[in-house]
Amino acid sequence: MVIMKQVRIGNQTAFSASSLTLPFEYAVANGFDAFEWFPDKHESGEGWDVSDLGTETRCYIKDTAVAHDIALSVHASLKANPMIPEAH
Repeated sequence: MVIMKQVRIGNQTAFSASSLTLPFEYAVANGFDAFEWFPDKHESGEGWDVSDLGTETRCYIKDTAVAHDIALSVHASLKANPMIPEAH
């Protein structure tokens, strides 16, 4: 069990961002120590899905988070619905 000694402050991805990593880069540049990845691809194509993250981008995210002590979390997909088995 991990016991946190402080509340971490951060932000999350946004479907309105001009690039997938822009909100993460903002968090790094502003000294945030938490970031949440929220797969929020809309029918319009805006947003992102986990399949949009290639190996190189995943490594960049991991290495950057470790270097800056940023805790990462992944939110359930926008399409996830506990009432619909196909959406799990």
